[in-house]
This record gives sequence, structure tokens and C-alpha cells, in this order.
Amino acid sequence: MPDERLRSLEHLERLVEIAARSPRFWRSFNRIVLPVKEFETLLGSLIEEMPIDVRKAKEMLDERDRLMEEAIARSEKIVDEAAGEAGRLLDESEIMRKAKRNAAALREEADRYVLETLEKLEDNIADILKRLKKAQSDLVSEMESRRRDIPDKG
Repeated sequence: MPDERLRSLEHLERLVEIAARSPRFWRSFNRIVLPVKEFETLLGSLIEEMPIDVRKAKEMLDERDRLMEEAIARSEKIVDEAAGEAGRLLDESEIMRKAKRNAAALREEADRYVLETLEKLEDNIADILKRLKKAQSDLVSEMESRRRDIPDKG
């Protein structure tokens, strides 16, 4: 049994076949003689089935439109998500650049602080060493002075 959607088309093709093999009038080739019963039967079938075919065609077009709208909506969603992801990655990239600049600045500041602290420590150690040498020198001088002050018993 042929597909229900094709019946109207088959009936139209049958009418064309009938017209093609029908005799033509000699005086006018614009007119043909058709077998009335067969013509009426096919025309009646066409009239009955045409609304079914038209309805099915409309349903198919509606389904196509629905699928197209769904596909467009999906593609727009994908594009929006991709744009959002690209923006997020760009933001992350910018955040990383800022973080690296901040880290470099902090590292430089920390290095300067350490250098200043080491210089102060060196100065303090030099000062302590100077005091120690002075204290040592004073002690040696005092010890010599005490030795001189002690009378010889001998």
C-alpha cells in the first residue's frame, strides 16, 4: 500500500496520464476528451485526500519549523556560553597578569627590605665589633696599668 502522503500526487499523475492518452479535437489542440467516470473518480479521490495531504504537509512544515527554532536556540545558547567562557578566560588571564605584576612588586619590596635590614645588621655588628675592640683595648691598657702600679718585691 503506497504511503498515504503520496496518494494525492498519484491521483494527479494519473489525471495527467489520462489527459496524455486522450484524443484531441482536430479543430483545437487545446481541448481533449476524457473518460468522465475515471476523471470523476480520480477528482473525487483528490478532493477527499487533499485535505489529509495538506494537513500532513502542514504538520511536516510545523515540525521542521519547530526543529529549526530549537536548533537556532541551541546554537545561540552555545554561542552565548562560548562568549561567556571566553570572557571568563580573558578575565582570568587579566587577573593572572595583575597577580604576577603584584607578586613582582611585592618580591622587589621584600628584597629591598631584606637588603636594608642586612645593611643595618652589618652596621650594628660593625659597631659592636668596634666597641668590643675598644673594650678589649681598654682592658689591656688597664691590665698594663695595674702591672705597673704593682711594686716589684724583689
